[in-house]
Amino acid sequence: MKPQEPTNNKDNTYNNCSTLSVFRTLEENHIEYAYIGHFTNGITDSILSLAELNLQLLNESIKIRKRVYFILVEGLQNITRHQEFSPTHADKSGGLIIQHTDNQFIITTINHISTSEKDKIKLHIDKINNLKEDELKVYYRQILEQQKLSSKGGAGLGLIEIARKSNNKLLYAFEDLNNGYSIFFLQTQISPNKNENISLNNKRNLVLIKQIYHQLVDCSILFSISGIFVQDKIVYMLSLLEKRLKGKASNKNKIFNIIVELLQNIVSHADDYEINNKLGHYGIFYIAEKNDYLLITTGNYVRNEKIDLIRDNLDSINSLSIRELTERHRNILKVFKSGGNKNQTGLGLINLRMKTREKINYSFVKVDDNFSFISIEVRMKKETPRSYTLSIKSTDTTPEILLSFNDSKYFFKGKCLPKDPKAFFMPVYNWFVDYEKNPRNLTPITFDFEQINSGSKKALIKLFKILEQINDKTIISIKWVYDQTESPVYQFGQELQKKFPTIEFKFIKK
Repeated sequence: MKPQEPTNNKDNTYNNCSTLSVFRTLEENHIEYAYIGHFTNGITDSILSLAELNLQLLNESIKIRKRVYFILVEGLQNITRHQEFSPTHADKSGGLIIQHTDNQFIITTINHISTSEKDKIKLHIDKINNLKEDELKVYYRQILEQQKLSSKGGAGLGLIEIARKSNNKLLYAFEDLNNGYSIFFLQTQISPNKNENISLNNKRNLVLIKQIYHQLVDCSILFSISGIFVQDKIVYMLSLLEKRLKGKASNKNKIFNIIVELLQNIVSHADDYEINNKLGHYGIFYIAEKNDYLLITTGNYVRNEKIDLIRDNLDSINSLSIRELTERHRNILKVFKSGGNKNQTGLGLINLRMKTREKINYSFVKVDDNFSFISIEVRMKKETPRSYTLSIKSTDTTPEILLSFNDSKYFFKGKCLPKDPKAFFMPVYNWFVDYEKNPRNLTPITFDFEQINSGSKKALIKLFKILEQINDKTIISIKWVYDQTESPVYQFGQELQKKFPTIEFKFIKK
């Protein structure tokens, strides 16, 4: 049955970004979860932990589960190694969408690449798709023996491994952006039976996934997960979100607590609903970013007879001042301590209002004669970015340095021959130590030195130790500019790359 127009306290309109619309898009296309944004090693570890739990909960053979997990590992490594960053798309530079039907898993990875790399990737995948299983093994050995690994590792070996483990052809697509970058979609199907050809349905599915990706991006959704919610799933979700959230510890803790309240609300209060012959607490959780706010939203099914009670409770909580909410909170705790039922008190919703200082937005959409879909949204004001900029002009012996948080510009340029390197680099150390408290998602730093003395090399090693510490909170991307491979500047850059393997390096010849 087609849903009715939602009713709520804000006269929202039913559109592609409504909670039910997003939920139904994900459910109808069998999408278990989607992640949009930058990828770090910490984030990929948490995604893998969440995926491993989901695989354990599904009634799939161990063989299929191992193949899915292996391909996820390779796919995520491919993103973290080869992702490029357009300054205007840093927060939307990657994606992972996982679909699961009764007979197959479909994994789509999304990342930005330089448009100049597109033809090389296309030729590589086309060759992989045209080779038989024994030929793939030979091709793998040829690349391993003949090609040097790039600074990002891999040399295309990961794509061969994905094809071998999936037993299916790789499906791909590119979308060119207007700034020298392209979006690369790679889709892998894992099914019990080998598929020698890419079917029309597979191609249609990739087109559909591209549309869904853009819907999530247009709705500013950073992370979403849907399906049946259980307690163990929430634990792994929280681990992932903890690594994704930015800001001061106090603000992160507040957002984290709000997320816990909303997720527990689905587990505790959603009514059992049946989809595809499976009964459970179905719902959706997602985080979106709009202007100066984070929007944290959940949606789930409830029985129609409960709607009036829930609406009255929400309207009552929204009408109270903070002082009145504090008093009600205190009284409810007294009732609970005396043996009252905590689940019927609305304590979680009161906590949401008190933590956010914002009214709770909600909507109901009638699904059928028995159920409605309720969405609850809370807003959290983001921290205002600091405007601290370090700017040092160049001299005959020292480089120009610009470290600008607001403009996302970070570069060192010129001769690096200071008489007292420790004193010269001290403001740089202090800037990055402060930056670590609330870094941007992407930190691209350019080093364009004409000369470097031995004292500066020691100072730069100390700087890179600081960068290594914050590399899991942001993506440190180094562009090392050089004249010739025989130059001391190039050789020192190579030393730094070996000494700090977790930091991404790209060597640029002048």
